[in-house]
Amino acid sequence: DRVVLVFDRWRWADFAVAYAAVLRMGAVAVLVPPDWPARAPAAVVADCGATVVVGPPDLLGPGTAGSPRVAAPVDLEQEGEGRVVDAAPRADDLAEVVYASGPLRRLHAAGRSHRDITSALDRAGGGRAGPGALVHAFPAGSAAGTDALWFALAAGGRQAVTMASFEPEDFCVLVTREHATRVGLSPTSAMVLVQSVTPGRHDLSSVRQVVLAEGRAGPTLLAGLAAIFPSASVTHAGTPGRPADSSAPLPEERTAPVAFSQEGMLWHEQFAPGCQNLPPLGRRYRGPLDVGALRHALSEIVRRHGPLRTTFDLRDGRPVQVVAPPAAFPLPIRDLAALPADRQDAELGRALTEAARPFDLVVGPLFQATLYRLGECDHVLVLRTHHSVYDDWSVGVFRRELSTLYSAFLAGGPPPLEQLPTSFADFARAQRHRLAGAEGDRQLSYWKRRLEGAPLALQLPIGDPGRPPGSAQPSAAPVTVELPPALHAGVRALARRQRATVFMTLLAAFQVLVQRWTGQHDLLLSSVVANRNRRELEGLIGCFSKKVLLRLTAPGDPTFSEVLALAREVLLGALAHQDLPFETVLQEALGTPAAEHGLAPYPVVMFQGVAAPPAEVTLPGLTSSGFDTSATTRRHHFAAGDDDGSPEESIPWGAGLYSGTFLILSVVEKEGALSLAARGAFHRPAVEHLLASFRALLADVVAHPDRRLSELEASVTAGVERPSGGGDVADLRGFTVDLARIETAMVGCPRVRDLAVTVRDGADGDRLVAYVVPDGEPPSLTELRVHLWRRLPGYAWPAAMVVVPELPRGPQGRLDRDGLPSTDGVPEEAVGLAEEAVLAAAWAEALAEERVTGAANYWQSFSFLEAAAGLARAGLPLAPAQVARNRTLRTLAVDLAAARD
Repeated sequence: DRVVLVFDRWRWADFAVAYAAVLRMGAVAVLVPPDWPARAPAAVVADCGATVVVGPPDLLGPGTAGSPRVAAPVDLEQEGEGRVVDAAPRADDLAEVVYASGPLRRLHAAGRSHRDITSALDRAGGGRAGPGALVHAFPAGSAAGTDALWFALAAGGRQAVTMASFEPEDFCVLVTREHATRVGLSPTSAMVLVQSVTPGRHDLSSVRQVVLAEGRAGPTLLAGLAAIFPSASVTHAGTPGRPADSSAPLPEERTAPVAFSQEGMLWHEQFAPGCQNLPPLGRRYRGPLDVGALRHALSEIVRRHGPLRTTFDLRDGRPVQVVAPPAAFPLPIRDLAALPADRQDAELGRALTEAARPFDLVVGPLFQATLYRLGECDHVLVLRTHHSVYDDWSVGVFRRELSTLYSAFLAGGPPPLEQLPTSFADFARAQRHRLAGAEGDRQLSYWKRRLEGAPLALQLPIGDPGRPPGSAQPSAAPVTVELPPALHAGVRALARRQRATVFMTLLAAFQVLVQRWTGQHDLLLSSVVANRNRRELEGLIGCFSKKVLLRLTAPGDPTFSEVLALAREVLLGALAHQDLPFETVLQEALGTPAAEHGLAPYPVVMFQGVAAPPAEVTLPGLTSSGFDTSATTRRHHFAAGDDDGSPEESIPWGAGLYSGTFLILSVVEKEGALSLAARGAFHRPAVEHLLASFRALLADVVAHPDRRLSELEASVTAGVERPSGGGDVADLRGFTVDLARIETAMVGCPRVRDLAVTVRDGADGDRLVAYVVPDGEPPSLTELRVHLWRRLPGYAWPAAMVVVPELPRGPQGRLDRDGLPSTDGVPEEAVGLAEEAVLAAAWAEALAEERVTGAANYWQSFSFLEAAAGLARAGLPLAPAQVARNRTLRTLAVDLAAARD
């Protein structure tokens, strides 16, 4: 992981390429002066512990360790594609790499035209600058060239194209072709450029900054540069120095707190990497695509929108956004034109599957583009992005800007878009500042009042009758139902008469339906809001959308019009108090008593509106069509319900307590049509029946909005089995517990012939108790917990165990839970006390607090992740799955004890 670099000053361009490669591979560069032959090379290598030596052959004398590998240079005379110099060998090669000749010197050999240069760059691939690159034009080995090298490296290791000799024609063609946003010039070269180039002859409007590496420019030169580079400012590189230390604090304007909409995503990403990836966005373009204009347009969009340049880090126990300065935005081109059609499809499918891999949230980038060339006039553009920097609304912003910018750059014009009024980072700063005081207290007080006494769980009776009792509900294929045009028109008319929106009307109807299906008249659902409640936020790309809670009640027997008025009030109230994080509202307003026992409420039904898909991208001279990626990618929200046999599956939405059904119902209104789309973990036939019932109920409420709920369509509940109050469900501290699922997870425990689980009163509230019929010597409670480890979260483990000779069973062998004996006097077993003390002490230190109790809820506390990292270094590692399936230090400690046992 140490690389010795040897170059003389006449080959500084080669040195820049090698140095950038060393940085990219994560190694340490050891710089050796050009008096290398005067010293013993083996001694230098031994002194620094290097494993690789890179340099030209005339500077590498005899005596270096290993067998030299000579890398071939790019040869302009070679037939076919040029070869790329291997400047970044693997660290385990344990040998030196010798350049036979520098790649950039050979590219810019005397007498070569700009066409030869750009053609060689195309063939070399890795030597291309890409959009927004740095283009340098200096005499090789000059002081200005040295300054330019330091400038390039200090700017973050961006790609650079260098010219060993300055020719104005070649320089202008290269800058224009690569759409460079910065150029480096010496004053002498700049003066030659001003004197040789007629303003307007070349399109250099993409350049935003001209860097003069030495001396000061006079008024005449500055005026000439302003005419040639109309959009650029002229700066001076200053005294050359070492590249900036990556560990140094970033300027304040480069960092910002994360928005509340991002916080939950970043937390879940720690335990299920890739769960917040958006499916790759693919678009096929047929026609003469101008790749340069496309690169330039993408680069300008990334320059305008900070989230597309954002990564994340932890500072003082809190996640922060790190916004990189504008830089070259790479657009790799994968040429598949030589392959037959079936191979092209296979390669694209493989590429799209690979695009679903998790992002590195710290390193980034979180927005990537790749262009696949299928033919001379056939291309597929694939965008890969993370949800934390891009939401559904952003799709429309991106499409509009790409269309506008591509058209402008294709015509040779400047960027036509106005400067954005604010940034996403500024939005996040203002949001945190505003909610840190009275406004945050006001919103939290609203939610506490609104949610007081709300149910902690909603059970939809849409289970799979063929599924074994207690087994997990698997993910289901999406279900879509189109509403007839007449019904759509009726819903819109009803909404207008009631001073409501179509979404409010459908929400009220869905409330009535769920009340019919469940028998519950107090419902807790969630929804998604765009969270762009100011005009200046509408044109930004970023992740603004977030979840809000909706508590829907309908006391007595009201008319549908009255239910609609109540639903309108609920939705407007939620929108007026939407800023606080969803998880904060859940835990602060709902879950405090339950969270002390490791439980966390989570609405298992989401009802959301989906905006009409934004207009497709229209690029001049091209026809475009969608590129289906649904067969090769998926999001992992419901992966835990999949029956893949994996013991490491994550725990969704309090699995082990809930029945397992999770439903997202989306209202989609587009082009005069209205449809309902369901996805999640559920029994598909039951949800199809649910949506058919919803459509029948809508027809009734549109025709008779003033009927009372008891008088509306009764057939919507036909065939529905409401959950009973006994059988296999029970209430545990406000949660509906699926006892059969816990029992199923316990089957197979050694020395257990029969078992049952039920809820009993305990000294500290309700507790789960296991009744065990042993097969020989009975197991201990610890053995039961060890068996449940990785199968259920810690809060779903029994707190006490009773050994019985037989279980009371009725007809057909059904368990009579009421006949189970009392547990008075049966103690709870103290497990994990030592681990609990260690966890509490570590987290208290991270929080700089005197004491933390075992009942503390660490969920979504990033400072706890820092404490966990410290524990891992101290020899007590916490598996991510353990942290993910618990909520409090106490249940996590029990989990750790079970793992130890």
